[in-house]
Amino acid sequence: MRCDGTGENASAYLLVQFEELADDAGGATPSLADETPEDLARLLEEQIARLQMQLRGTVNQYEATVEELKASNEEQQSVNEELRSTTEELETSKEELQSVNEELSTLNQELKNRLDELSAANADLQNLLVSTDIGMLFLGRDLRIKRYTPPTESLFNLIASDVGRPLQHVTHKMEYPDLARDAESVLKRLTMVEREVPDTDGRWFLARIRPYRTLEDQIDGVVLSFLDITERRQAENALRESEARFRRMADSVPQIIWITDREGRIEFFNRQWTAYTGKAYEPVTAGEIASTVVHPDDVALTMERFDEARRNGKTFLVEHRIRSAAGDYRWFLVRAEPYRDPATGQIVQWFGVSTDIHDRRIAEEALRQSEERFRLMVEGAQDYAMFMLDPQNRVIFWSKGAERIFGWTEAEMLGRSGEIIFTPEDRERGEPEKEIRTALKEGRAQDKRWHVRKDGSRLWADGINMRLNDEPGGLRGFAKIARDATLERRQEEDLMEAKRELEARVAERTASLSEALVARETALAQRQIAEEAQARLLRQLVTAQEEERTRISRELHDRMGQLLTGWLLELKALQGSLAGGEAAERLERLLHRASELGREIHTLAWELRPPALDDLGLLTTLANFVQEWGRQAGIGADFHSSGLESMRLPNEIETTLYRITQEALNNVARHSGASRVSILLERRDGHIDLIVEDNGSGFDPDEALYGPAAGHHLGLRGMRERAALLGGTLEVESEPGLGTTLFIRVPMGGGASDA
Repeated sequence: MRCDGTGENASAYLLVQFEELADDAGGATPSLADETPEDLARLLEEQIARLQMQLRGTVNQYEATVEELKASNEEQQSVNEELRSTTEELETSKEELQSVNEELSTLNQELKNRLDELSAANADLQNLLVSTDIGMLFLGRDLRIKRYTPPTESLFNLIASDVGRPLQHVTHKMEYPDLARDAESVLKRLTMVEREVPDTDGRWFLARIRPYRTLEDQIDGVVLSFLDITERRQAENALRESEARFRRMADSVPQIIWITDREGRIEFFNRQWTAYTGKAYEPVTAGEIASTVVHPDDVALTMERFDEARRNGKTFLVEHRIRSAAGDYRWFLVRAEPYRDPATGQIVQWFGVSTDIHDRRIAEEALRQSEERFRLMVEGAQDYAMFMLDPQNRVIFWSKGAERIFGWTEAEMLGRSGEIIFTPEDRERGEPEKEIRTALKEGRAQDKRWHVRKDGSRLWADGINMRLNDEPGGLRGFAKIARDATLERRQEEDLMEAKRELEARVAERTASLSEALVARETALAQRQIAEEAQARLLRQLVTAQEEERTRISRELHDRMGQLLTGWLLELKALQGSLAGGEAAERLERLLHRASELGREIHTLAWELRPPALDDLGLLTTLANFVQEWGRQAGIGADFHSSGLESMRLPNEIETTLYRITQEALNNVARHSGASRVSILLERRDGHIDLIVEDNGSGFDPDEALYGPAAGHHLGLRGMRERAALLGGTLEVESEPGLGTTLFIRVPMGGGASDA
C-alpha cells in the first residue's frame, strides 16, 4: 500500500493504492532492494503513468463533481426558493389552521351545546317514558325487548331483567293471541297495525304496532303502544245506550218528534209521525213536508216562521194543521229549538216537537165558560169576602163579596198588598206576617180580628186564611175567606160589658155587706141573685153563640156546600170531555182548587157546629174530632171512653164538654208544643169526668188564672165558666216542662138517656 499526495490539494487528499502480490515459493515478500535500476525505473514509470491516469480520472471526476455541485447548488438555490415559497405557504397554512382551529373551537362549542341539548332531550324523553300513562314496548328486529315504559309492566309482567328477552317468552294479560304475528307482519310490510283488545281485568286498550325507524330512516325493530281506552269504550257504550233510550223515549211520547239540519233537511222522525200521517220516514226537506202534509192555508205561514227562526236563531213556533193518514186535518203546535255548535256558535240542528192541540182549541171555549161560571158562583156569595194572594201577599183575585164588605173594587186591589185590610196597630205588631207564617206552617190560619174598610171604618171579620199548593207541592199562594161578624162581636162585647158591670155591682154589694152584720143575709141573697143572673147571662151568651154557630154552619153547609157541589159536578163533567193538553191541566188544577175550597168550607162549618153532635151524640163526635184534629195539627192524639157507650147526655152537657175539649186541644196546638195528647171521657159516681193530658211545655196554673197575665188566658177561664154553668168544676195540674192535665167534672143530671 502506498499513499501519495496528488495535485494541488495534496494536503487534503491522499491516494491510497493496493497491489496484490503473488506468493513466492518460499513465501517471502519481494522488495525494491532486490530489483535492478532498469526494473525500478520501469516500475516507477509505470507507477507514474498509472498515477497520471488516476490523476486525469480524478481531475475528470473532480470536474464532474464540480459540475454536479454547481448543478446541486442551483438545485439547492431552487430548493431554497421553493423552501421560501413553502415557508410562505406554511405561514398561510398556519393562518388557515388558526382559522380552522377557531372554527373547530366554535364547532366544538356547538357540539357541546348540542350534546347538552341531546342530554336534556334524552332526560326529557326518559321522564316522558317514565311518566306517560301509555304503555310502550320497543323491540329489536329479532323481536327482543329493548326498552319499555312503566305502564307496560302491569300488562306484560315485566321486570328489569326481561330486557333482551324475546317477545314470545313474555306473558301478558291481554286477550291478543296474534301479538307476535302482528309484530312480525309490521317488520315485513312496514305498515302500522292497530287493534282494540281487552285484558283479563275487563279494561280495553288500543294496541298500535309501528316500525321503529332510526334517524337515517333505517328499520331497526318495532314499537308497540297500548293506550287505555276503557273510559272511551264505556262512553261509546253509554252513548249507544243513550241513543237507544232516546229513540225509545221519542217513540213512546204521544207527540211527533223530529230533527232537521240547519237548512231544514229532515234527519229524524219518531214512530208517531208514521202512525199519524201514514208516511214512512225519508230524507226530505221541511218545505217538502209542509207542501205534502200541512194544510194549504197554513203552508205560507209555516215557512215564513221557519225562515224567520233560521235568520234570527230563535225558537221556531207555529200552529198549523197536519193531514192524518185518514185524510182529515188536526191542529198541531209546532215548536223547535236550535242547537248550536259549542265551538263556533253556529246552528247545526233543529230539535222540534209537534203536539196535537186540536182538542185544546175546542176545550178553551169550554174552559172560559167554566171560569165564568166559577166567577159567577164566587161573586154570588155576597155575604163572604173571598180573595186570593200570591206568595208575596199581593192580591190576585178579589170577589164581589169582598168589594161589598171591604169597599175596594177588584181593579183597586189587584196587585196591592193584603196588609191593607189590617188595622194600623195590627200591622205595627206584625199580625199579617204572623198569619202568613201560620198558614205556611199549618196550612191554615184563623182570621178573627178587626179590619178596616176603604172608608176607614172598622169591621170584625171571622174567617180563615188557607195555603194553596200547586201540583208538585210548591207554594202557589193563599186563599182567604172572611165574614162580617161585627154584629156578633158587638153583642159579645155588650154581654162582656154587662158581665163586667154585674161583677162591679157584686163587688159593691160585697163591700156594703162588710159594713153591717145585720145586712149580711140580704147581701148574700143579692149576690146569689147576681150570680144567678150572671149564670143566666152566660147561658144566654153560650146559647146565642151556639145558635149563631149552628146558623152559620148550616148556611155554609147548605148554601155554599150546594154551590160548590154543583160547581164540582160541572167541572168533573167538563173534565171527562177533555182528552188532555194544557186546557185539561188547567181544568185539573181548577178542580183541585175547588175541592180544596170545599174541604175548607166543610171544615169551617164542622168546627162551628158539627152536625154529628146532634145526630150521633158526644162520644162519636169527640172520637171523630180528636182523630181529625190530630191529623191536621200533626200531633199524636188518642181518645178513650168508659161507661157512655149506650147513653145520650143532655144537649147542654154534650155541647159544653165538646166545646171544652175543642178549646183545650186548640190551646195545646197553639201554646204547648206537645207531641202527644190523650183524652179520657168516663162516667163515674153520677158525674161525667173529662181528662185532657199532654206532654207539652206546661205552665204555672196559679199565675195563669190569678196572676197579672190572667187576662191573656181567657180560654182557660172560659172553660172553667162553661163547666161552672153545669155545676161542674175544672182543675188544672201543670208545671213548666212537665206537661198539663185538665180535670173537668160535671154532674150528669136527670136528662141522660140510653141511645
